[in-house]
Amino acid sequence: MSGSRFWLLLCTFFLVGVLLALALKGGTDVSFVKFWEALVEQLASVNGLDQKPGEHKVLSSEAGGALRAVQSQLQRSRFDHTVNDRQVCARPSTRRREDTDPNLVYRWKDANGLTHMSDERPEGVIATVLDMRLSAQDFSYRLMPDGLQLPVDFAGKVAAGSKRMYDVWHFLLGGNKLKQARIDVLLVADDARFAAYRASTSSDTFPIAGFYSMRSNQAFVKADPAQPARNLRVTYHEVSHLITASHLGPTPPWLTEGLAEYFETMQVRDQTGAVYPNEAHIRLLRSQVLPSLHAYLSIDRREWYGEHRERNYAIAWSLIHFLLQGSPGMYALQSTVRQVETHFCRPFSVLQALEKAYPGGLSRLEADWRRWLTSQHFVTQQT
Repeated sequence: MSGSRFWLLLCTFFLVGVLLALALKGGTDVSFVKFWEALVEQLASVNGLDQKPGEHKVLSSEAGGALRAVQSQLQRSRFDHTVNDRQVCARPSTRRREDTDPNLVYRWKDANGLTHMSDERPEGVIATVLDMRLSAQDFSYRLMPDGLQLPVDFAGKVAAGSKRMYDVWHFLLGGNKLKQARIDVLLVADDARFAAYRASTSSDTFPIAGFYSMRSNQAFVKADPAQPARNLRVTYHEVSHLITASHLGPTPPWLTEGLAEYFETMQVRDQTGAVYPNEAHIRLLRSQVLPSLHAYLSIDRREWYGEHRERNYAIAWSLIHFLLQGSPGMYALQSTVRQVETHFCRPFSVLQALEKAYPGGLSRLEADWRRWLTSQHFVTQQT
């Protein structure tokens, strides 16, 4: 192999690596990453890595090894925090909870000595300015309806529900590790517009009611104006994804989807939340033969969203609901989540962390979980 060709290939691999790293800042399942996967696959074919006897070999053994390394990295980069896969260093931008925006209030007295207060500066008067900003803020949020009018109480319920989620995260991570998330939710009534938004972030085509894009840090909800309660459930689900990603980055599907399914059934009233059992998931789980927990927790991302995705969602919900019902499960989940946060952007096994955190290990957890599934004791949990 000539020296010029070697350096050309070396520079090509370097460029692929740089562009891949930039792409992964937006997540692992984006069109740009898939483009490079296809390109490297073509390079492998064209350059003789899969050659037949008698075909001309273009790459040297060293260059072929480098190409295989790129292929391996592309494959590993699709997954996150599982025992055989490498965590991707992607997390949406956040602020410190102490970084709060000013909340100015103006106070003044009129000619009759009466005190007035307003969030707008008065005309013709030099007022006392009070900054009423919060000492800490969990999140800011923005709802963007597209093609529908939201109920008057919708925004308040989203804010109250998001606060209840943060209360759970306060337990899971501790106040000093919490980050201030920017919650943007786009609620789209038109099916074609929703499909266009989805196509811009993913090539998946299976039916969904909403999705979260880490690349834009936005939640998208396929909204039905006639079903406000269903719209709220889907919004809670996607907001949970956003909050999880803000603190942990990419996580195994059972963890992020389990939390999202858990919060989906939440109902808020008077700034309190109640998380109800998911009856549809319970019926599905009782009607099927379930895999072992070890096998389930070892499923990679592609398989997780494959033909058994409904079952996988149901198991994820049940596992989180079971763990959060009390001791020792809630502390096992807390320990696992804190280790995920500590090991961000480093190879790490969530399965092993959960096994060590639950008294008696994974076998005891599975026995307790299966006993709970066959019982009638599915309590509503307060947040």
